[in-house]
Amino acid sequence: MAVQKLKNRKAAQSQRSAKSHDVTAAASSRYSKRKTLTWDELEDWQKDNEYIITGYRPLQHNWKGCLTSVIAYLHNETVNIHSHLWASAFFLYSLFTVYPTYIHHHDHTSWVDVVILGVFLLSATLCLAASAFYHTSCCHSKEVRKLHGFIFRELILPESSQLQVSTRCHAFDYSGIIVLIVGSFFPSIYYGFWCQPSFQVLYLGAMMVAGLGLSMHVAGAAYLVLDPEYAKPTHRGARTSVFIALGLGAIVPTTHMFMVHDFNELVTEMGVNWLLASGALYIIGALL
Repeated sequence: MAVQKLKNRKAAQSQRSAKSHDVTAAASSRYSKRKTLTWDELEDWQKDNEYIITGYRPLQHNWKGCLTSVIAYLHNETVNIHSHLWASAFFLYSLFTVYPTYIHHHDHTSWVDVVILGVFLLSATLCLAASAFYHTSCCHSKEVRKLHGFIFRELILPESSQLQVSTRCHAFDYSGIIVLIVGSFFPSIYYGFWCQPSFQVLYLGAMMVAGLGLSMHVAGAAYLVLDPEYAKPTHRGARTSVFIALGLGAIVPTTHMFMVHDFNELVTEMGVNWLLASGALYIIGALL
């Protein structure tokens, strides 16, 4: 009797195990057939914004899957990818056509004008391309997110802090934003202080130090937003504050110009109307 009971118990356990396996397999198959997942179906390390609850791409574990998702179906990164990708292509086109189209026809332009405008257009191209790359590849795998932290881990963090680096994918996105903010000031400051080269150097140098963190003792914006600690959702407000503060750096040179020129001159020589518009867009984008 005891032997028979033991056999019956093992048979029941085997049946329950098989049923559980079938349920798991069915669930896995169901998820694999779906194009997108919900917030609750993500792994913990994938979760960033709890207010976006649907439209997540499953982990692809290959670049073909990431690239296919760009055009094959809609998800919550579709608009982000295409808006940045095509804008990047536009600025890249402008980078190669700005000289023959605009600069070449003016008698008093030089190679410096080409460099100044090229810095702005290149920074816009890099920023948008980096963002498109991030939004495309963030569904690849956990390992790829680690790879995206390579620049910060190997080049910026002290060796003693390397063990604190966590998985992250925003490094390219954040660094691109900083590059664009700094690069977009080049034309305005250069032309606004055309007759005052010392102030050109002063303000452009200050923006580069603030943006790229070149100072030995003062952590710049790049250091702060690329620190893995600031990649956490809990520090979203801190990242926003850094971007806004960097964008508001234009207030100092603009105020300087207001003190020595009238508004019409600022519009003509510095493009201050576009500078103010870009500052407002930076703030709105950071808040979003």
